[in-house]
Amino acid sequence: MVAGPRDHDAPAHPRREVDVFAPRPPEGLGAIVAALRVARDETNIRHTGRIHEIPTRASIARMLEGARTVLFPSHFGGTELDEETLDFFVGSTLHGVLARLHEDARRSLSFASDPKSVGEPEIARRAQRFVDDVAGSLPTLRRLAVGDLEAVRSVDATGAGLSELLVCDPGVRALLAHRFAHVLHAAGIPLLARLASEVAREETGIAISPTARLGPRIAILGPVSIGPGVVIAEGTVLGPGAR
Repeated sequence: MVAGPRDHDAPAHPRREVDVFAPRPPEGLGAIVAALRVARDETNIRHTGRIHEIPTRASIARMLEGARTVLFPSHFGGTELDEETLDFFVGSTLHGVLARLHEDARRSLSFASDPKSVGEPEIARRAQRFVDDVAGSLPTLRRLAVGDLEAVRSVDATGAGLSELLVCDPGVRALLAHRFAHVLHAAGIPLLARLASEVAREETGIAISPTARLGPRIAILGPVSIGPGVVIAEGTVLGPGAR
């Protein structure tokens, strides 16, 4: 006689329990949507009263990350790079950064422009001029960023090297983001500059207005190295070597 399965044997395919708490649309969803439309109409805060495409914080964050990678590819570009592939990687990454920047510039200019007087072709031309100006400033931006790194290392109590400060120190990251945001402001699109500075503040806890003018070899020191708290306000001017 063939023995059957023992009573304590587990079944091969346990029965799935039905989730009685699966989400469902609320009752009266259409009425809620209609009420929200009424509320929007009563409290319209749209710029010039119309719907706009505007840059998103997520897009700005990716752009900042791409710019940082272009400026310091061997630190932020991955582990498979070498001297033979570095320039190709920088060119490919820069192409993507500038394409994103062009789209965000187009959206920003469209947001700030009167569609009756400035058409899409002119906005696209202005966005391209803006991108060209920003791209041309990147070599100078790299030199300024390295100067800031050297300034921090000269007074850093931990004895960290330049590479460690670049990838770890929030003050260094905040300064690098500010250098880029200041370029965006100087090139003529303050909305993008402000968004970039806000994204950097959320990441580092350090608020630097994109209008602030920082000389070379700046170091943010003290408690900010381990937490938030520093604010460099609109219109601030810091001379070379400021701490």
